Amino acid sequence: MSEQLLELAQVGYEAYCNAANGKNFDGEPLLSWDELPDHAKHYWLVTANAILSHAMGANDGKQD
Repeated sequence: MSEQLLELAQVGYEAYCNAANGKNFDGEPLLSWDELPDHAKHYWLVTANAILSHAMGANDGKQD
């Protein structure tokens, strides 16, 4: 796993936490990145990868 992708996943999660005022949908406090279970970090890695791929034009229908 790329350290850069892991960093992007963490940045995304922390931005989400900030936008949600540190609370989940039930009003409970969100965990810090370090407290997240591995499966939750994996979801954020998948999300970061999808955003990065889209930003780099990987999903624009062009082939290399």
